[in-house]
Amino acid sequence: MTQQVTRQIVGYDPATEAVAVEIDIPSEQWRQVVSLIPRNADDPDYVFNYALEIDVANDILGIVGQRGAQNLKYFLECARG
Repeated sequence: MTQQVTRQIVGYDPATEAVAVEIDIPSEQWRQVVSLIPRNADDPDYVFNYALEIDVANDILGIVGQRGAQNLKYFLECARG
């Protein structure tokens, strides 16, 4: 059975650490998104979670047609299920 991988950009409220926004990254846009993330030799398939600088987060949000809040801390997150 093949596992499905879901990738999201997730924004957390730094004051409460609560999730403020979760946006799925469509598989068609994944290659463009991953080009913005530094390559990690220990994670060639990008299944780890990555903290994002705000400019990179904004670029990714633009790729998926969204706008982000400047006050959030963004992460690229991956889940298998």
